[in-house]
Amino acid sequence: MCNLKSGKCAYTQSTEPQLAKDEQWLETFDFVAFTDDIRILGKQLERNQGKEDVDHLNKMVAWSNMCAFSGIVTMGFKTN
Repeated sequence: MCNLKSGKCAYTQSTEPQLAKDEQWLETFDFVAFTDDIRILGKQLERNQGKEDVDHLNKMVAWSNMCAFSGIVTMGFKTN
């Protein structure tokens, strides 16, 4: 319990959360460099895309949309 007049508390609370042992690598991880590397990779992949890649992506998007439409249309049906 804390005494508001004296400002003393029987417990202390850390303002910074402690990382788990297997997550301590995050303290030294360079997020800015990682973000830059991912952007560069994305630009390289985009430059190397051909018509076949774009056609395949459009086909996958169409299948995804059809599955979503089927799910939305049939979600009101009781199957079990």
